[in-house]
Amino acid sequence: MNKIALFTVFLLFSVPFWGQTQKKKPQLHKASTTIKSEREIVKTNAGNWFKEFYVENLFKDPYSYKLLKITATSKNIKEALSDSLVELDNRIKNSRCSSTMNLDASRAECQKEYDKTKIEIANESEKLKNSTDGNDAKYIQKRINIEIKYATDMLGFLKEIDLYNLDVKQKESIEANLKSFTSDQLNQIAYFEIRIDCYSKNSLGNEILGRFVFPFTKNGPIGNKNGLDKVVQLNKE
Repeated sequence: MNKIALFTVFLLFSVPFWGQTQKKKPQLHKASTTIKSEREIVKTNAGNWFKEFYVENLFKDPYSYKLLKITATSKNIKEALSDSLVELDNRIKNSRCSSTMNLDASRAECQKEYDKTKIEIANESEKLKNSTDGNDAKYIQKRINIEIKYATDMLGFLKEIDLYNLDVKQKESIEANLKSFTSDQLNQIAYFEIRIDCYSKNSLGNEILGRFVFPFTKNGPIGNKNGLDKVVQLNKE
């Protein structure tokens, strides 16, 4: 885990000399250097990123964007992992899969049926190419449509099984990390939760309030697509 960066300030002194025998007393200038905290740096960078990337790419009228309020709340590693566990638990509970099912057997059978259906679709498609009878062609096409529909359903169930198994393993990994990390490690900052309130115009030209939340670190956004996938609109229409 990254540790909080330590800033060191060096004071430079300069003593000018006049001539060979006359010396002028050194002029001491008070430096008014403002050192920003990590929170303030992240808040500034997050605000700039939100405007330059999220607003520019996803707002109906980027030029109408007006920032009202931005806050940055630190989340330590323990809090971040706990939040991830809650999210994983919700996905696991809402899945059609469960720990009581024999998922390996179900997946194998589903994969077998999917592969079989793909072959049938290919065969029916070849028949359709060679068909010279209009009524027969309509019948074949209907068969193909049905095969495609249920192949899509089977593919969706295969995806759900794989995602369920992945979430279960991820949950186990996070729980193990929570037990293995020291208290110092768990208290380190994982990211800052950024909350933004802003005004912008919708597609009708009406000014509306938007509330957004997303994670951000001193190194930039977290997530895919330069962090765009992690932005959540809290008051989505």
